[in-house]
Amino acid sequence: MECNRVFRNQAGFGDTDVCSSSLNPKPVNRHASPSNFRKPRPRGKDRSHRKSKLVWIPRLLFLTLLLVLPGFALAKLSQHIQVNWIACYLIVVSLVTLQAYGSDKHKAKAGVWRIPEANLHLLGLIGGWPMAFVAQRIFWHKVSKMEFQVSFGFIVLLHQYLAVDYLSDWQVSVELFRAVQSLFNHLQF
Repeated sequence: MECNRVFRNQAGFGDTDVCSSSLNPKPVNRHASPSNFRKPRPRGKDRSHRKSKLVWIPRLLFLTLLLVLPGFALAKLSQHIQVNWIACYLIVVSLVTLQAYGSDKHKAKAGVWRIPEANLHLLGLIGGWPMAFVAQRIFWHKVSKMEFQVSFGFIVLLHQYLAVDYLSDWQVSVELFRAVQSLFNHLQF
């Protein structure tokens, strides 16, 4: 291998050694600073926001606010059903929901057959929506899919509505039913 010293002008990066062999000439910059090197491009999406612990604070506050009305409704329901049964049901549904989201994320990365979105929504509908909210953020799964998030939002709103309605002894549903019935009576010919 043969090396020749080359001095560059002001537009260049400084002095370099040009080493060449019979197969492949390669310039070698012995005096390159780290700023001259190009940083490796991150693969995939920017996920630096996931590393910050402060990002969880507003999400947990939002989840806490969403749990206020259902919490009061569960407290009222505990007058009729033992708290142990309610707690066991919610724990089982939450664990199954967490496992389903984790499994679906793992299957998505592996490129194999996945859990249908309808099943994930069903788990949220039967009471696993708080854990689904948390699992979506833990596994960063389904959070950028707008159609899924809209459906999930409707499930959360349905639970909020049911909590308010149960706390008001179903008066909201009674008034809604009367309004719909009145509308149909006016539309009849």
